[in-house]
Amino acid sequence: MSTISLPRRRRRWLSTAVVGVLVAIFLFTILAGFIVEVLWYDEIGQSPVFWHTLWTKIWLGVIFGLLFFVLLYVNLVIARRIRPEETIVPNPLDPLERVRDATEPYIEASMMMLADDFRATA
Repeated sequence: MSTISLPRRRRRWLSTAVVGVLVAIFLFTILAGFIVEVLWYDEIGQSPVFWHTLWTKIWLGVIFGLLFFVLLYVNLVIARRIRPEETIVPNPLDPLERVRDATEPYIEASMMMLADDFRATA
């Protein structure tokens, strides 16, 4: 039984187009809701209330996001400093030692990115 498969380049183009359309729909939905809110507050003469509320939400998100980032990063640094450096019986074939040796150069950057990811989702 033969199967039909699309060339690799065509599949990539198709998946990129589908993702692009989904992102466009998502952004359109958000933008439409935002515009409706702006027009409604402007219509009832309460435009400053809308903008004040919006900027308050943005600033609170930035402040608490940065606070969460700092707390998580400090926690990761403390946890890394108090971990045992050596095992009781060092074995170069031990999988844990091999992972530690391989990931040691990347730990600092990984901790920053992890803390930033959690801050962005908070």
